[in-house]
Amino acid sequence: TSNPANPETYTPYSVNIDSTGFELYMDDMNSLNNAGSIQIGVDDGHYTKLVSGVDYTINYTTGLISFLKTVPDNARVFAVYTLNGGSTSSSDPTARTDVFSGKLFVFIKYGYSINEDYDRDMIVDSGESVSAVINDGRLNMDIYEVRSFYRIGETQILDENLNVSLYQENTLLTRTQKARTGKHSVDTSGGILVFALREPFRQLLGGASAANAVYAEAPTQNKNLSSKYVLRVSYYREARSFQLQHTNIVEGSVSVRINNRDLPKSYYTVDNVSGFFQFTDPSNPVISSTTNIEIRYQYLPAGAQSQSFTGGARADYKLTRNLDIGGTFLFTRSSGGTTVPDVGNEPEQVMVFEGDARLHLGGKQLAGMLNLIPGVALKSVPLKMDAYAEYARSYRNINSFGKALIDDMESTDVVTSISLDERDWILASPAASNSHSERGKLLYYYYRTESSPGVLRTPSFTPRAVEYAAKAGPYNLATGHVSTTIRSESDQRSLGLSFNFEAGKSFVSIATRRLSSTVVDFSGLQYVEIWYRSTGGTGTVSLALDIGSINEDSDGDGLLDTEDLDRDGYLDSDPAAGVFEDCGYAFNPTGADASTVGG
Repeated sequence: TSNPANPETYTPYSVNIDSTGFELYMDDMNSLNNAGSIQIGVDDGHYTKLVSGVDYTINYTTGLISFLKTVPDNARVFAVYTLNGGSTSSSDPTARTDVFSGKLFVFIKYGYSINEDYDRDMIVDSGESVSAVINDGRLNMDIYEVRSFYRIGETQILDENLNVSLYQENTLLTRTQKARTGKHSVDTSGGILVFALREPFRQLLGGASAANAVYAEAPTQNKNLSSKYVLRVSYYREARSFQLQHTNIVEGSVSVRINNRDLPKSYYTVDNVSGFFQFTDPSNPVISSTTNIEIRYQYLPAGAQSQSFTGGARADYKLTRNLDIGGTFLFTRSSGGTTVPDVGNEPEQVMVFEGDARLHLGGKQLAGMLNLIPGVALKSVPLKMDAYAEYARSYRNINSFGKALIDDMESTDVVTSISLDERDWILASPAASNSHSERGKLLYYYYRTESSPGVLRTPSFTPRAVEYAAKAGPYNLATGHVSTTIRSESDQRSLGLSFNFEAGKSFVSIATRRLSSTVVDFSGLQYVEIWYRSTGGTGTVSLALDIGSINEDSDGDGLLDTEDLDRDGYLDSDPAAGVFEDCGYAFNPTGADASTVGG
């Protein structure tokens, strides 16, 4: 099933195993647990019968077996069965009926390899006979293990906007290449991508050696040298429970905001030990793919009660034979971190000073004091006296950081933030008062390095200037309007517009459709807030904002510009054939410099 005549329409055929009498046996090759095992005479194995529903499950129609327990790499497994109606007529060339009377017998796994048909010609030749694995007089083949199941990593995936893309390295497969991998489907509840072909990429791997290296019974090294195909699955998932990043949550410290509104504590539960968070009501609050969920909490680091330092010292001094003095100093301070804390989470500091004195007077000491009175003469008195005095004072600093952040009042409003991602902005049509001949250049600068393209650099970095004909701005750089004492410059992002108005040019224009992922009513719009920084230059610049519909013919050539040149709905890329539909489209207005959008 790896190379049918028409992979694009191929569907696996039904096996229709009889549900009565199916048995599965395994020898885990551990000689210490052979009690109750059987031997079949084909080899020297000791086989234990597996339990359906405990050790495995089987779909009797398709013949697909799913193991529920770990199967050792060197284990041997065979199946005993009949087809519907008790038939033992099978097209499987390895199946035999002389081991279990009236039933089909077949090895589906035999240690690290079961394959005795290396050239895949369905014929036992001399070389294969000599190197047979099982030596049972049958041509045993590697045809049972299904290698077309891919676990996505999450369950309860929504059908909405589910998309599966196939790449060769960084390039999408062409339509022809994709068709050779066959049909695929997604088990949304279990989060599994399933191909109809048993080995879906075999026909794309360019030769038996590469295919056999990837689709091997035992793990092989350097598989990436043989296959560089990538599966990319984008999806939404249904989730009303979340695992917080930390454990040991401080009791009572959790607060939740849904779309900038506080949520009552009765709507959610938190396991403080594990950090597992869950909404209690399946329908309230309403959670969609665009809902903003903000969970704030405090946590205790592992192995400590808090991120704090506590220390103390005690000193005692015997001033006289009867008088002792002493003092104690205690100091505790919680960690303040490097960023300004929110109100309620400020680090605090406490200092405690204590002094004490202890006086002990026996009978002789008391008599000596009484003898100071005229007319009194005593050697001792039948009394003793102990006195103790203590004085303590504490000093508390409730915010040793010295600053704290207060939530602004704008959180009660509906705020729509425009994307600052350079990939969401493209060159746009001019305003009604301008013509293309007045269009200047919007330059692009690469504030990254080729070795670390995921790290955005700050303005102090020297960027690489990209030729306008190859790519136009805007561009991203790591900076922003928030003070660096609150948030570091590298944690902020700005959209850079570097324009050139030489030779009488007077405008540049860009557009984005990423205002909001949901419908927004701007009829009550109160204000637009813009933060900007000028890096120099001469002259006066005006900034105009348009919200609504724009001219989709951005370069004024009367054509719908698109990368999909053959209009087949796919972005084809085949460098060997000179096909490049993933490198942007030409932006070529009359009277202005040409550029490339999406390059």
